[in-house]
Amino acid sequence: MLDGGHTKDQWCHDIHVQAQAPLWTSDNGRLEVDVAAKYGQHLGALYGNSPPSYGGAGIYRFRF
Repeated sequence: MLDGGHTKDQWCHDIHVQAQAPLWTSDNGRLEVDVAAKYGQHLGALYGNSPPSYGGAGIYRFRF
């Protein structure tokens, strides 16, 4: 899954992107492990750009 967005006002842009992908699924399909990552940044403000924001996660799912 890939998702992103962009917001623009008079002087600047906010951007963000996030992605999630399956890493492993058990043979019976009840256990799953995914990985996710995200990035965001505020660009072009009056005082310059914000530092980029990064993130990542591991997602464990068990189906009863």
